[in-house]
Amino acid sequence: MGNDPPTVDPPEVLARVKEGLPLVDMLARQMRRQLGHHVQVDDLASHGRETLLAAARSFDPDRQIPFRRWANLRIRGAMIDAARQSGNLPKRVYQKLRALRAAHFVHEAANEETAAAPATSAESADAQLGDQLASAAVAMALGFLSMRRDDALE
Repeated sequence: MGNDPPTVDPPEVLARVKEGLPLVDMLARQMRRQLGHHVQVDDLASHGRETLLAAARSFDPDRQIPFRRWANLRIRGAMIDAARQSGNLPKRVYQKLRALRAAHFVHEAANEETAAAPATSAESADAQLGDQLASAAVAMALGFLSMRRDDALE
């Protein structure tokens, strides 16, 4: 294994990574603001960059989802998981993480549904937008509920 040549990614993957690096930094700072000084921006950004590379490699443009949205979901999820695994966070930070994770799962599911059935007309695009807004409202509600309750929300 030690003699394996380094992996060389195709130019389109490298372009996606370059496009996504500012997104990683923005999401790391945003998560730091949401969770407080208990998480380190550098740690979040490190997990984000690893996930960005994986997202750039697995991205499928035929799914009709813009790369930035695809990467955003993957990176945010990885940062949430990394913060949860740090182990020494106060209870209120864990509650915020549960809220973020609940919202993240709902948002990701809505994006997967949109990708599975792209809009074919203005009416279907309007319907999809309405569904996405409803999903965002559910994600926000789940997030607020999970911050206020001690038991797990499914």
